[in-house]
Amino acid sequence: MVRVTAYVHQPEYNYSHRYKILTLLSEDVKRFLLEYDQIILHKDLYRGIFHIQLREVREKVKELLRKFDAAPYDDGRAKNEKELFCCKLRFDDTVDLRRHYRAVHNEPFVSSNPRWLS
Repeated sequence: MVRVTAYVHQPEYNYSHRYKILTLLSEDVKRFLLEYDQIILHKDLYRGIFHIQLREVREKVKELLRKFDAAPYDDGRAKNEKELFCCKLRFDDTVDLRRHYRAVHNEPFVSSNPRWLS
């Protein structure tokens, strides 16, 4: 028989006593909110450092969520898709929207100003 040691993630909170979980959670949340308030109150004084500290806030939120085996779906680098509409038409990307805008909306302006044709 071969012994294999494997890492198994255990939640930080023990679910044996429901009120103990609540107190642990409330302590963590209070600590997080105090640190968050410190960052927000000083954002005008330290503009350059503010964005760095926001990353730290995000990491701490993820850390709080990990304690309950829940992780955010994104890693912070993904951009949200935007829906682009013009003239009740939906466009998938900005290239199509620009092409439509130049063809439909800029036509009178271009035809009245010959220097814009070149």
